[in-house]
Amino acid sequence: MMVLRWRDTNRLLLSLHTDMTDQAISWVRYQQALFPDKPFFLYYAPGATTRRITVQRNGPTNTRQIRSGRDVIREQTLARQIKSGIVPANTKLAPKPADIKDWNKLSADEKKLFTRQMSVYAGFAEHTGL
Repeated sequence: MMVLRWRDTNRLLLSLHTDMTDQAISWVRYQQALFPDKPFFLYYAPGATTRRITVQRNGPTNTRQIRSGRDVIREQTLARQIKSGIVPANTKLAPKPADIKDWNKLSADEKKLFTRQMSVYAGFAEHTGL
């Protein structure tokens, strides 16, 4: 088994995840060029959507939709999943943890903070293809 290690390069790395992805793609191409008929396994696991998130400058996504709040987004997500057949039509939302306030009960500052947090999270999830 070959383990690829982080390379020391002289170029500016704007995103570890972009570089990891580029390296994974290079490895797949290299493997396919040498052994096109041989199966292989590539374990690729970006640190996507973990607690500490950074996203590239063009990252945070669709803040307008996110401003509607967590509760509305949960309902919209479930509706899309039901419509797409991902979950059964009778699926209900899981109960929200008691320590998470309803969106309409948050202060303006809390809404601003959580909108930004959700926006960065969504941008990173989009960036990594989740």
